Amino acid sequence: MEVIMRKLITTTALAVTAISTTVALAGPANATDDCTWNSGTDAAPGAWAWNSFTDWSTSDATPADPDESGEDNLANLIQIGEGWTDTADSAYRQKVSDGWQRFTPWSTSDTAPAVAANEEAGHRYTREVGNNDAAPAIEGKPAVPGTPAVPGTSTIWASFSPNKEQGPLTDAPSYPTDSRGTWNAKDMIPGGHAGPDGIYSQSDGNGNGSWFYRSVGTPGTPAVPATPAVPGTPAKAETFHTEYQFDVYAFHYEYRWSVYQRGITEGTAPVTCDTGEPTDEPTHEPTDEPTVTPETQTDEPTETPQTAATPPVAEVLAAHTATSVAHVPAAAHTGVSSAGTTPVAQVMPAQVAAHAPKQHRSPAAVPTTIDAGL
Repeated sequence: MEVIMRKLITTTALAVTAISTTVALAGPANATDDCTWNSGTDAAPGAWAWNSFTDWSTSDATPADPDESGEDNLANLIQIGEGWTDTADSAYRQKVSDGWQRFTPWSTSDTAPAVAANEEAGHRYTREVGNNDAAPAIEGKPAVPGTPAVPGTSTIWASFSPNKEQGPLTDAPSYPTDSRGTWNAKDMIPGGHAGPDGIYSQSDGNGNGSWFYRSVGTPGTPAVPATPAVPGTPAKAETFHTEYQFDVYAFHYEYRWSVYQRGITEGTAPVTCDTGEPTDEPTHEPTDEPTVTPETQTDEPTETPQTAATPPVAEVLAAHTATSVAHVPAAAHTGVSSAGTTPVAQVMPAQVAAHAPKQHRSPAAVPTTIDAGL
């Protein structure tokens, strides 16, 4: 293909002779002076960004990353982040009820009792319980007067002796005195004379009878003190106290963690600039004599610029046209082998510059924009 090389030159002190050169080269589409060498970039991981939460788990152990590890590993795109043990934030832990378990025993305390691990007291219940302290009414009693003491009596037994001039008695003598005789008293009743109190006669078995008196003594009665009145008491109602009972529920905790994700910045393929291999000896023929409007003139000698056929430049161009350039795809920078790509020697822009001698031109007035072309 035919490539027309144009150079746009603006200078503040020197005027450059614009030379339009037509060079017939065979090469790739990027063989232009506008091509910029680029060694390409590797694929790189992006920044981590919060994405979601993990599913809830009954274990508080941080789960493993679901993919590979290593901060620079392009296969490490998902990362488990912070959780409950790191933040103590309620977003990472939830309490899950396992249902009702039992009642606590009834108690007079209105404070929930201690329960087992992973249990908690729930609703409180109350009941009123009697104290069994009811009592009926008690009737009062009136006062009772006392009684005086009653002295006892002595036992008396007496026999009657008639007077000498008294003949046989026709009836019983009187006790304790009788004019017909005398009573002889004793303090005990002899044997054979038991019987009721009073005067009695007893025969001696010969037809003769004698009169006796007997009186069995009695013990005395002590005095009885008076009894004061006893007031009655009203009935007493039963009293009550409150007892408490609580529901007990079981529970467990579940945990989750933040999940972070990141993407991959794709790499770019390297860019090589090929000028192609000339088919004939390049010919440099100026088409028109450039017109330069000088502003200042100097006396410095004018040097003849070196043509493009200078051997070093030709060698570099030949090196690039003789070898086809394989562009490494972006996938080659991700660490994954690409099939069908063969690395080749590449000549960097710095190498081309090293082989291109400087062209010295005669100083001239600062020109306007000069377009050298065919």
